[in-house]
Amino acid sequence: MAYILLFIIGVSVGSFLNVVSLRYRSGEKLFSFRVIGGRSRCQNCQRSLGAFELIPLLSFVFQKGKCRSCGVRLSFQYPLVEALAGFIFVLVPMRLFALYLFASVEIIYLLSFLWILFFLTLLLISIIDFRHYIIPDSLNFFIAGLGAALILIKIYGDYGLVFHDSFLLGYSMFMSFVSGVLANHFVGVTVGAGLFGLIIYLTKGAGMGFGDLKLAAVLGIALGWPDVFFAIIFAFLIGGAVSIPLLFGGPSTLLGINKKTMKSALPFGPFLAFGTALLFFAGFEILELYFMAMGLL
Repeated sequence: MAYILLFIIGVSVGSFLNVVSLRYRSGEKLFSFRVIGGRSRCQNCQRSLGAFELIPLLSFVFQKGKCRSCGVRLSFQYPLVEALAGFIFVLVPMRLFALYLFASVEIIYLLSFLWILFFLTLLLISIIDFRHYIIPDSLNFFIAGLGAALILIKIYGDYGLVFHDSFLLGYSMFMSFVSGVLANHFVGVTVGAGLFGLIIYLTKGAGMGFGDLKLAAVLGIALGWPDVFFAIIFAFLIGGAVSIPLLFGGPSTLLGINKKTMKSALPFGPFLAFGTALLFFAGFEILELYFMAMGLL
């Protein structure tokens, strides 16, 4: 029942994230009254939505993905974001309880709260970057603040787990060359910003944007070393897997993605978010499968 309640809360928050992302315009404050105030409306006919049409997920299903007034097809973004937010509320605490078996319940609740906010912010960044090719600085600053809070918990909290500094658990020891939480996260920031700075320098700004560099840097604050490195590696692997089908006109019209060319711009924020999620939820398992496939285990 607790997880069902969390999922319901999550899809409701996802509905709010949809509103923010659809109303946001580049250059304005993210949570201005124009963005978060007023009634929700159909993007096509501008009719105010009724109470039934505001029910997350269910309204999209029962309306068969169309506006009840003008009949225009609704973006698949609506149910997708709502469902992802719901799963964030459910899966984050489940993952943390599985990782930190001997930690106090209070620590798990606090970590769950922070990591849920973290992934909701990444979800909002992904939508805005996907739609506007921009990552608002306010969201990067917010992730940096969450990262600072997570660092303080690492320093002063008791996780009850030897490898609590990394979601790679014991595998992090093979790449660890610094001691201390602050030094670890300083290296994470340096690696995150340094890798993207190098790409920007080598491509003269054509290969990556400064918004991506800022996001990689604040991910380094939250994740530390070597986690941020693997999150970035996962992001590039996913980006390559998605980009190649787009070059050949793969099926993507539901999300409004058209066929791309080699010179087309593709937002990288969503891939960084996806790579971070892979690290958080399955980083240890992915490395274990890799070493088993290589015959090293």
